[in-house]
Amino acid sequence: MGHSIGELVCGYADGCLMAEETIMLAYYVGLAFSESKIIGGLMAEINLDLEINLETMKNICPSDIDVACYNSSHNYIVSGPTSSVKAFLTKLQTDNISVKEIFCGHVPFHSRYVEPARDKLSEYLNQILPQIASPSSKWLNVLNESCEWFNTFPNISYLAKYYTNNLLTPVVFSEAMHFIPNDAVTIEIAPHDILQYILNDSLKATVTNVALYKFSHKPNVEIFLPGIGKHYNAGLQLQIANLYPEIKFSVSRNTPMISHLARWDHSKDWYVYHYFGQRKLDIGETIVTINLLEEEFMYMTGHVINGRNLLPATGYLFLIWQMIGWLKKQNHLDIPIVFEDVNFLRSAVLSKQNPVDLTLMIQKGSCKFEIIEGDSAVVTGTVRTPLNIEDEKICSAFIDRNDNDKEEMNIKDIYKELKLRGYQYTGEFRGLRSASIIGKNGHIAWTDNWVTFIDNMLQMMILGQNSRSLFVPTRILKVIIDPKSHIKHIEKLSNGKKQVLVQNYKHLDVLISGGIEIHGVIATVISRRQNVANPVFEEYKFVAHRDLNVISLQDAIRMSVHIALEYDLPQICYNIKVAINERFKDIPLPDNISTIEFDNLKNENCLMIMGFGILTKNRNDLYEQLLSGIMSKGFLLTLEELNAIYDYSCLDKYGLKVRGDLNTLCWMQSRISFVNSNEENLVRVVYASINFKDIMIASGRLTESITTEGNNNSLIGMEFVAEKYHSWIIPDKWTMEDAATVPSAYSTCYYALFLNGKMKKGDKVLIHSGTGGVGQAAIYLALYKGCEVFTTVGSIEKRHFIRETFPSIPEDHIGNSRDTSFEEMIIQGTRGHGVDIVLNSLAEEKLQASVRCLAKGGRFLEIGKFDMVSNSPLKIFAFSKGISFHGILLDKLLFSTKSKNKEIIWNKFTEDLKNGAIKPLCRKVFEKDEIKTAFRYMAAGKHIGKIIIKVQKDDELDAPILAHPRYYCLEHKCYIVLGGLGGFGLELIYWLILRGAKNLVLTSRTGIKNGYQQSRITLWQSHGVNVQIITAANTSKYEDCKSILQFAEEQGPVDAIFNLAVVLKDNIFKNQSPQSFEDSFMSKARTTKRMDELSRTICPHLRHFVVFSSVSCGRGNAGQTNYGMASSVMERICEKRMSEGLHGLAIQWGAIGDVGLVADMQEDDKELVISGTLQQ
Repeated sequence: MGHSIGELVCGYADGCLMAEETIMLAYYVGLAFSESKIIGGLMAEINLDLEINLETMKNICPSDIDVACYNSSHNYIVSGPTSSVKAFLTKLQTDNISVKEIFCGHVPFHSRYVEPARDKLSEYLNQILPQIASPSSKWLNVLNESCEWFNTFPNISYLAKYYTNNLLTPVVFSEAMHFIPNDAVTIEIAPHDILQYILNDSLKATVTNVALYKFSHKPNVEIFLPGIGKHYNAGLQLQIANLYPEIKFSVSRNTPMISHLARWDHSKDWYVYHYFGQRKLDIGETIVTINLLEEEFMYMTGHVINGRNLLPATGYLFLIWQMIGWLKKQNHLDIPIVFEDVNFLRSAVLSKQNPVDLTLMIQKGSCKFEIIEGDSAVVTGTVRTPLNIEDEKICSAFIDRNDNDKEEMNIKDIYKELKLRGYQYTGEFRGLRSASIIGKNGHIAWTDNWVTFIDNMLQMMILGQNSRSLFVPTRILKVIIDPKSHIKHIEKLSNGKKQVLVQNYKHLDVLISGGIEIHGVIATVISRRQNVANPVFEEYKFVAHRDLNVISLQDAIRMSVHIALEYDLPQICYNIKVAINERFKDIPLPDNISTIEFDNLKNENCLMIMGFGILTKNRNDLYEQLLSGIMSKGFLLTLEELNAIYDYSCLDKYGLKVRGDLNTLCWMQSRISFVNSNEENLVRVVYASINFKDIMIASGRLTESITTEGNNNSLIGMEFVAEKYHSWIIPDKWTMEDAATVPSAYSTCYYALFLNGKMKKGDKVLIHSGTGGVGQAAIYLALYKGCEVFTTVGSIEKRHFIRETFPSIPEDHIGNSRDTSFEEMIIQGTRGHGVDIVLNSLAEEKLQASVRCLAKGGRFLEIGKFDMVSNSPLKIFAFSKGISFHGILLDKLLFSTKSKNKEIIWNKFTEDLKNGAIKPLCRKVFEKDEIKTAFRYMAAGKHIGKIIIKVQKDDELDAPILAHPRYYCLEHKCYIVLGGLGGFGLELIYWLILRGAKNLVLTSRTGIKNGYQQSRITLWQSHGVNVQIITAANTSKYEDCKSILQFAEEQGPVDAIFNLAVVLKDNIFKNQSPQSFEDSFMSKARTTKRMDELSRTICPHLRHFVVFSSVSCGRGNAGQTNYGMASSVMERICEKRMSEGLHGLAIQWGAIGDVGLVADMQEDDKELVISGTLQQ
């Protein structure tokens, strides 16, 4: 069957024509049309949603347009004059009908307009085509005539007549398809694959339609071979071998095989592609289930941060990359990809019990993507496939791939450091094999896992941070992945190594490894999770003899009461009360003791409370009721079931300190009294104001950064060391309470309004949250300067406060800070011009509305942090008005050592104090023992003005204040750590440095021997800490010990000595020897003895003498009799020092799980039991 010009090939396929005749036929058909006078015409395809028959289609067409091809009831081809066809197509498109012009060389085939070519066409075809032909029954007619078209005509070729009619009359392809059986196989050999739609639409589903060629698809073998496969599936046994060159075997078929003589060479590794079933998508949304029990995601169990199994940040990007491949119906590894502006909003927590469903969405137009877990977004960003991936990469002129540091840290050093920061990586996520000390470069193992490899690149960034804080990525500006370049890079590596260089260009904020680049990683510090396990404290105490005889409940209670009466009570006691459970009410007690039932407990002061099953009820309200009714040094007696599980922690958990719980707020000892001897600049704090940052830190939502900058890092203190530009003289008419409301709020306003906002007389100023401390201060200054003030508040009460405090602000200038209605207020109040300055503390859509309130050349002053931390976008069009945006970060200004702006603010502040521009703010005062209440009051957000803590009385500045003690080091003194390069020693040194130590002397038998030790020492020295390491010294010898102490005194007066040295010679007792005892004694007992003797004379200012003993001494441990005895000797030396009035402290440490000897023995975080205890 042929369609239009395709009928020419049918003659060849049927055997009527030779190849030469077929080619001549095509030539003379074209020649006949070119020599005939035919009007310029156009053909077009029309696809209809509804079925219509041929007659209806003819009626739809204009009178000068013919139906050229009736392909199906949905598909027609029309032919006619060009102008008429174009007009008709335009009309159809207006009615939402699909149309398509067909290239026909301006010849309107199969219409009345080609009739002038009949004579020429008949003449030429009769000359070249055979007069007698016998078409077979296989050749079906597609003309609007009977199938018996090969009738006898004298002197006229059968084929000439047929082909003439075929080209000049309409093609009724739909009628011819009726002859196709329902179990047939149709094979389209036309080059454009244009009939498949018609065949699939018109024939039964049982018909197999095959196309063997598609001109637009390269390579066409991908069309041809599946077509051959369709034949095979339809039951046709094609001779596939004919497609390939004939193979001639060099030997006969009966020749024995030689395959058993060949062996594979497995000594080399070869990189091959791993092919798998390709998922396909037609829409930009899909759901992926992360199930850790499935092999595909099982490796993610190794991504543990802060004690939680989190889905890796790079895992989200890989899922989007895969989805791009599904949409393009390609393998994602063949697609270079670029991610931009990726924001990680929160983490998805994984568990083996509960699979996680993630919804992936990609917007086709904007290329923005979003990953959703549940009802909230997890990750957002932009993804695209660039035309040329090389144009996306960083210019090679900006980087030096050969500028690398020595990689001194091995895999053990790297993941020891990361574990101490809170990253408990295992498996493939421990891919960093080596790294330089400062995290400049390293090598990553390639395991064919893109997620873990890119995550290892991020680990290099974390390793380069000079902080032990726990960082998680919250934003990445750009990620470039060139998979082909990356694989080529790996193939060039030496076989067996498979380690790829990763480089961290900190000055460019770029990570590069192989074909992957990561630009602009922004990591945020999060709080470390506290260990929720209840610690077990042990103590040694005298225990009376017990005969273990069974006694009655009555006798047990009577004996308990007698013991309570004898315990630390006055000799004469009257009216002693005991609260009892109903079960005990019939038990006789001494006459001077009265009883009361539980239900009647109200503010009682009982000696003893007796109950049943108290330790198994696990009820907080019951515990609080019972404990509140017991007198000081009273008793709680409980009768419990023998085999029950007891909750001993319930009785002491009310004293635990939990970060983020405002109940645990307390006063702590300051380091200022230790480090500052210059009383001239020492300021005693009488009143201290609370700021919102204090609330964020106290509630655990913001991590307090540890700094060694000066001594001004107290949140709320009793004293601080004043700098010139941080303090002012209080005006005579002010009280100290007045003054406490001023510095923070007004400093923020001066920095914002004057230094950045350039506020001047006549400016229109919008001040958000006008009843807050900064808001009130800003209003005072703006009104004093002669500005027109607009403000917003969040309640009716606060609106009344503004009207009463600032009567010059009219009612229509006070808006609502809870929504964006203030924008309309500004438009009306300024007649559409906008304000000159916005002092903003609002977020999200209210910030965007505030930007729109600015006039031309306006200044936006942002004192809030939410949108800056969240990196919320601003519409760039707003800046076309010439506005400016300023982030007001007062803390950075105040702690800057080079900024001249501090002096400018101080001078302006001082001037306005004198002229009365600065006024005290409204406030609420809390006493020092009401600090918890004060923090809760401010956290509620309903306060007006400042919240003040009254720390001391005005006339009692030297009165003592109870506070928890805290250890601090003195900067000018020296600290000795024996065995300081061990894991425990390095952590102790880090703790001492955080507490202020600047001079340290370390001893070690071997010196620095690994990259981890070198990295810690290098980091501390880079911060200006004087770290001296003494090696090859025998601290148990008198002369060596003396020289160590003298050398330390040269660095500074020795303030503390810590002995952490240890030599293990473990063995069961029968295999111990005098020498094994001597070896253990040298580092512990003998060294401690020498240090004790010599430090008494060489170190006159020694405050602390500390030795690290072991649980092996107190509890004993198999094989460590020598080690336990050496520790015991150290403890006796400390006891002697204490008896002589000197400091001495021995700590029996249990097994430590993070660092030290036990940690070095661990493999894959397995728990070890030491002396019956698990590592801490």
